[in-house]
Amino acid sequence: MSNLKQRVLSGLLWRGLERVGTQIGGFVVSVILARLLEPKDFGTITLITVFIALAGVFVNGGFGTALIQKKEVSEKDYNSVFYLSLSVAVLLYGVLFFSAPWVADFYDEPVLVRVLRVLSLSLILGALNSIQNAVLSREMKFKVSFKVSMASTLASGGVGVAMAYQGYGLWALVGSALVAQIASTAVLWKIVAWRPRLMFSMKVVRELFGFSSKMLASSLLDTLFNNLYNMIVGKLFNPTTLGYYSRGQSIPNLVMSSVQGTITGVIFPALSSCQHDTGRVKEIVRRMIKSTCFLVFPMMFGLAAVAKPLVLLLLTEKWLPCVPYLQLSCITFAFWPLHVANLQAITALGRSDIFLTLEVLKKGLVIVTILVTYKYGVLVMVAGQAVSGFVGVIINAWPNRRLIGYPLAQQTADILPAFLLSAGMGVAVWGLKWGIPNLYALLGAQVALGSVLYFGCAFLLKFESALYLWRTGCQAVAPMMSRRV
Repeated sequence: MSNLKQRVLSGLLWRGLERVGTQIGGFVVSVILARLLEPKDFGTITLITVFIALAGVFVNGGFGTALIQKKEVSEKDYNSVFYLSLSVAVLLYGVLFFSAPWVADFYDEPVLVRVLRVLSLSLILGALNSIQNAVLSREMKFKVSFKVSMASTLASGGVGVAMAYQGYGLWALVGSALVAQIASTAVLWKIVAWRPRLMFSMKVVRELFGFSSKMLASSLLDTLFNNLYNMIVGKLFNPTTLGYYSRGQSIPNLVMSSVQGTITGVIFPALSSCQHDTGRVKEIVRRMIKSTCFLVFPMMFGLAAVAKPLVLLLLTEKWLPCVPYLQLSCITFAFWPLHVANLQAITALGRSDIFLTLEVLKKGLVIVTILVTYKYGVLVMVAGQAVSGFVGVIINAWPNRRLIGYPLAQQTADILPAFLLSAGMGVAVWGLKWGIPNLYALLGAQVALGSVLYFGCAFLLKFESALYLWRTGCQAVAPMMSRRV
């Protein structure tokens, strides 16, 4: 048990460094690109994201998750999944290549033909490194993942910025995305020893498909509905409006994806390893919910409070229309740790049937929300998205009342102190805008006040999560420091 805890702590540290490092690098690159390119360029790329994302779900087919969840994995398992994923990737690339003109006609954007055909090559690259990623996750080698992600971020960022400076416009975004996959694949094949062999078994595929089929259906629903707003905004309005909407979502999503990537990358293998001990599963899930909400709530409330000066300073005035989308998106993403932790518990227990049922319920809610709000404009649609996301938290938490004995009422009690303190901090930070006219001074004062107020009060009030995270951080860093000495 102590070995598992140490592996989880080490994994959280390296996974956290990976996510923070790549997200900071990606954020810096995105700010530079946003200054060099136009909102329409970002909106145009977003138009085709859903098609590549959906195809990517079929390429993985839920088999990557099945390999991680399975107790013992053989070479035949790895090779069968590898060749299946690669074959599906090649097939779907052909489908997207020949259907690109129809996609361009749907959005009335001729440039999408070439963009979709080039960017879809990422599907094949993703299939080539799928097993290496599964191996790293199973063995919880997150230090290696950190190196891979940083190499990918540096390579893609350098190419994207260079192309933007040279005036390639939209193609700078295409080049950056494609180079990210190329670099990731190259480094993974260099570092991870696994290599494909000439073996394939349909029996293995059928066995894994029993679990992965429901994960595939769930992932398809999740991917489709995560991109549904992009499709509707792009179709009913225009790429420029979509650019503002997607940019407004990207900043809070940047923060949340760092946290989510850390949780899913480390906690799922940990939960799977003790799936027959529901008490232990509850203990891990509860700790993750309390700890991540303690960190995410102040980030989201603080980000909503400083949205306008932040956009003006980083992205310039041309991006100012994205501010209300950013603020509403912060509400949506604030509760994302609850979504992730509850779903990870259900998946690790092997209940992909429940997982699929939850996804169907939530997607039905999204459809109703869109039908009610779309006629009132993008801003109302985003507000409706925040409301449906909050209801989704209740839906995701409900099964764990029975599965691991962790009901929604207890989850609410666990996160309520951090929520109330974050809300108070956000109001105080927002109020500073009336007294400081200089944008640089205002943003600096807001960040300083928010940090001191939230974490100072948390330690003074002896918040259990604050003390736990401090102790955990010291425990995770101590072995590294002792090795250096």
